[in-house]
Amino acid sequence: MVEQVSVNEQAKILLVDDIGSMRALLVAILRELGYRDITQAASGEEACQLTQTHAYDVILCDWEMPGMGGLEVLNKVRESFDADELPFIMVTAEDETSMVKQAISQGVSDYIIKPFSAGSLREKIDRVTAVKADE
Repeated sequence: MVEQVSVNEQAKILLVDDIGSMRALLVAILRELGYRDITQAASGEEACQLTQTHAYDVILCDWEMPGMGGLEVLNKVRESFDADELPFIMVTAEDETSMVKQAISQGVSDYIIKPFSAGSLREKIDRVTAVKADE
């Protein structure tokens, strides 16, 4: 059986989550999917600093974090990059419609609700990075 390869496994991913074990799990999933260029940030503040000094193809960001939460990170990133330049996928345990609508209104590219499968994560990343690659 041939392993399915991601559309854009060369994507440079910024992974933002305040919980180290969650970052480790997501890195393992991403590596299993073929992604190799993964930068980790343990806080929203760190993520915002990294986006000013490094180029990324997509951000995967937890919604609930102490200090600067996912929506604040999204707003800060959108001050410098539009959705076509830097896709932003919100990772959340929340599926409340009003919260999802708020994230969409603030420029989120997509969101994924925990728990999720590796395949659904790959689909989300491929979709938002394919839009960027088409331009």
